[in-house]
Amino acid sequence: MPLARRFAIFVALFLASPAIPYAAPSAARHVAASASTAQLRLSPAALQVAQVRIQWAQLLNAKQIGPIMNLYTPDAVFLQPTGQRVNGAPAIRAMTEKIWTIINPNISLRSVTTKVSGDMAYDEGSFQETITTISTGAKQQTQEQYLMIFKRDTHGRWLIVEQVWTGTEPKALGHD
Repeated sequence: MPLARRFAIFVALFLASPAIPYAAPSAARHVAASASTAQLRLSPAALQVAQVRIQWAQLLNAKQIGPIMNLYTPDAVFLQPTGQRVNGAPAIRAMTEKIWTIINPNISLRSVTTKVSGDMAYDEGSFQETITTISTGAKQQTQEQYLMIFKRDTHGRWLIVEQVWTGTEPKALGHD
């Protein structure tokens, strides 16, 4: 599998900003405005998790490495569609930065289930991503599934402890 494709899929699941402590009123409105009917019935903690997912996607699309990395635990794990395991925030950061030298991501996540139990939570659903190769401007589209596992830290912030992406070869869209 080409390196650019592996990185593009990984990057697709990498953006969000520093977690908003719990669901601030403006954050809750943003989640509610972009939520399905089922998501509107989320608990306050599940809304906080949903906000981290939304931030992650926004930061990935904006290529904001510092804020994205603030959403991960130091020992976070990313399982790539290839099955390769990337261990630890420093390795995830290095991989993301390398991917971003090759492509520009544009990802959107659609949550199917967000569940919280104590200080652990998960969010799973589908994602759609358009990947633009920087050197050529070529665009590719992919649509797959994701799973994000969160842990609440001692300050009450929900952080990503593990991400899993499925993936297939993106379909070429042509040049813009």
